Amino acid sequence: MMMMSVNVVLLLLLVAVVVIGSSTQHAAAAAPTAACPCQDASLCKPIQGQRPEIFGFTAQYWRQFNFSLATTIAWSDDPDLVCHAHAHGVRVVLQQYMDIGVPADKIVLGLPWYGYDYPCLNGGNASARYCEIKRVPFRGAPCSDAAGTERGYGDLWQVIHNSSAPTTPVMYDDLLVSKYFNYRHTDGTLHQVVWFDDPSTLQQKFALAKTMGLRGVGVWNFDLLDYSTNDPRVHAATRDMWNAFNAFLQP
Repeated sequence: MMMMSVNVVLLLLLVAVVVIGSSTQHAAAAAPTAACPCQDASLCKPIQGQRPEIFGFTAQYWRQFNFSLATTIAWSDDPDLVCHAHAHGVRVVLQQYMDIGVPADKIVLGLPWYGYDYPCLNGGNASARYCEIKRVPFRGAPCSDAAGTERGYGDLWQVIHNSSAPTTPVMYDDLLVSKYFNYRHTDGTLHQVVWFDDPSTLQQKFALAKTMGLRGVGVWNFDLLDYSTNDPRVHAATRDMWNAFNAFLQP
């Protein structure tokens, strides 16, 4: 029974969503054999015409999807942190793919609904823009995200708004179009959360995908928001994250 619970939790945590631009989807000709569970019965009918598509991927069936993943994580000998999915790197990587003949309408831009939490070495400066982090080599590069811990946007929102831990306000890098902040851990060590996206930065990156004519945009993963709380502020923050997709979907 315990193993079943663990499997279910892993399945929920490994869900991603991709929002695809307007296209024609052909449903099976056969009508559903069971009664439609939706309040609007038309939702159970075959899809005809064009409308935005939303695909959900789960860990159980990921092998059935055929895709290539290109990452924009930067590597550098500089001990300062580098952005996880910044707008400049995204633009460069996407353009390089198109320059070698990959059609824009075959590319889906994936963005994180999480940030990375890095312990600062040597104490750090509580108000510093950057801090030195542990070097964890990866395939010849001197550093990797293995030095940090992934934290979902719902968790980061709570740290920013409902705790006294932050030692800086949320800072914004207008070149990288990403946000970050420093905070003091309960063990007294200084940490830097870098680089995470919120609705305002996601809108800019989704708009970039639309401008470049990409097939779609996506995030990893939609379970990283807080859907269980009764706090209206959290509800608004969650809604704003989903509404950011409109920068790509709306005409």
